[in-house]
Amino acid sequence: MKTTTPSVLSIVFLAVALALPLAAEAAPGDVKASLAAPCKYPAGMASDGKHLFVADWREAKIFQINPADGKVVRTFEAPTLKPAGLAFAEDRLWVCDDHTGGVYALNVETGVVENTFEAPQKRATGLAHDDGVLFILAKGKIYRVMPEDGTILGYFDAPERSCRHLAHDGKYLWVSDRIKDELYMVDPETGKVIAIIKAPGRMALPLFLGP
Repeated sequence: MKTTTPSVLSIVFLAVALALPLAAEAAPGDVKASLAAPCKYPAGMASDGKHLFVADWREAKIFQINPADGKVVRTFEAPTLKPAGLAFAEDRLWVCDDHTGGVYALNVETGVVENTFEAPQKRATGLAHDDGVLFILAKGKIYRVMPEDGTILGYFDAPERSCRHLAHDGKYLWVSDRIKDELYMVDPETGKVIAIIKAPGRMALPLFLGP
């Protein structure tokens, strides 16, 4: 498989064992589509079901792109100086900060931050959402928190200390490791690693699983 640099964003529509039905010609971890990144320093990635949102951690900007062709629809300022993980939930784009540990709920239509709270740890790099719960990856642990105020519902160790980003496919949590270039399928209740597949490129950072 051809590797990518960190400036190339693999929008990973993967054929994933146990989580998604496999086409006859597909194997677990096969890349079904990829797009050029809209920026040089991509961090978090999320979708509202129509567009993809990609954060640039160095420029503190968020790019809204068309997933069909990768064209940038618009660009706006991130609500924090070092955006990392992104998750779209409850009609808001959630952004976590890799330096301060702040978590922000952004109305993407108005640009207004409608809610904010501190993550359980600073250096929060990964966000995911499922069924009214936010998952936050920070300093080697994955926390389940209430999106209203950050109340901790539980936590477990990430598969590796070098894990940085999260995604949720509706059943399982996915965690990317930028050192080992691996993706871990994790039970969101227990933290047990169910499967490991090779990332589609080097330094696996942004992670999104969706239709």
